[in-house]
Formats: sequence, C-alpha cells, structure tokens
Amino acid sequence: MFEHPFTQSMFGRAAGILLVLAAIGTLGGLLAFYTPLSVWVAMGDATLYIGTLTVAGYYGWYLLPHIRVWQAQLGIASLTQLVCLAITEASMAALGLERAETFFAGLPLRLLIGVLAWAILFQWYWRLAAREEEEVEGPALPGDTSLPVPQAEILDRISVKEGTRIHLISVDELLYIQASGDYATLVTAEGQYVKEQTMKYFETHLPAATFVRIHRSSIVNVNHILRIELFGKDSYRVRLPNNITLRASVSGYRLLKERLEL
Repeated sequence: MFEHPFTQSMFGRAAGILLVLAAIGTLGGLLAFYTPLSVWVAMGDATLYIGTLTVAGYYGWYLLPHIRVWQAQLGIASLTQLVCLAITEASMAALGLERAETFFAGLPLRLLIGVLAWAILFQWYWRLAAREEEEVEGPALPGDTSLPVPQAEILDRISVKEGTRIHLISVDELLYIQASGDYATLVTAEGQYVKEQTMKYFETHLPAATFVRIHRSSIVNVNHILRIELFGKDSYRVRLPNNITLRASVSGYRLLKERLEL
C-alpha cells in the first residue's frame, strides 16, 4: 500500500515516460554511433536495457529509501546493473540481432547511462523520503504562539457523494485515509470512497486521540492497528485488518508511539 511517486499523479506518469524515452534515445544513439550496430538494432538494445532498468528502478522505490548502509546500496546497484545487462545480452543473442563481441564493445556506454540513471533515481527517492518526513512533522508556525488558535470542528462522520448517492461514513469505521493527488481515499472494511479534500484538512478535523498521520500520504485509525513492524533501519510498517500494510515515516512513528503511549 505504498504510494509511488511515478503513479500518484498524471504529471508523475508523464514525466516517467518522457525520462525513459529520453534515456532510450540517448543510449540508442550512442550505440549506433560508437559500435557497428545499425540504428534499429541499437534502439532495440537500448529499449531492452533501459526497460529492464526501469522495472528495477520502479520497484526500487519500495526498498531503496529504507537502506541506510552504503555497502548494501552499492551491492544492490551493482547487482541491478548485472541482471539488466545479462537480460539484454541474452535477449539480443536469442533474437540473433547481436553477437557477444559487439555487445561487449558497447558495454561502457550502457554502464555510463545505467549507473548515471540509477544514481539520479536513488538520490531522488532519498529526497522524496526525507521531504515526506518533514511534511508529516510540519513547519513551525511563525509569529506569537501565545495567541489563541481557533479550534477546528471535529468530525464524527464524513459525507461522500458518489453519482446520485451520498454515503455517510462514521469516522469509527475508517481504517485509514490515503492521499490520491488532489483527493483523499477513505478506506473502510466495506470499501473505498474518494473525497475531494486535502490530507491537512482531515489531519486537523479528525479526533486527535484516534487518528495519526504516520506518513505524508497516510492517516491511520489507531483503533484498527493490529501490529507495528520494523522494516529496515529507522523504517516501520503498520498492519491493519484485511492484510493492509502502511508505511510509517520516522516522525510518523514517533507520533504513533506518543499517541499509543508506547
């Protein structure tokens, strides 16, 4: 149930597709220019290599931000490059499009693009993970903190319009709330409902004793938590009924501990 930056919005999907196409075009052009491969074979080679690297990079979002040891990071990066290169070489050879000596002649070019793309993606994932933790904690409010702050109305039920029907959802029924771009998805044991409202709104209008924002994209009902698991160094997962798993940031985990008095 982890929110992926490439799929949470149309902009993320479009940006991801454009970056992949740019990488394929760049590598294909370099292979066609510096090796004996024809343009079409070079583009096919680049598509295979960048394609497998893209799949690895996509699923890396669920793993890379949780790895703190640089030796493990280097090991994963090296293994990823080797696997992607092996798949590309085996596929091109099986199709009879490229011989081994030609493939190895273009190896430095593939590694140049592959290692550079992996390093940029890794750093971007790290920045996103760090920003998510900061947003959970929230910035300090400027000005005189002694001034009275108006109390937000606390919700006991949420209305969601769906076509011609209006659902009334009791907050006690909520398992969690998930950010979905400019919307929020309300998840109960019976189903999911999309509400045009911000996560900040729900954070300030739901009962503070019951709901905790454990991540930039998740607010959880503590009454439905089955257990909390350590997932990598300084990373935690919260398990809910129906085999639902949510990621908790470091600051979100601290808030959860305070709320549960752990």
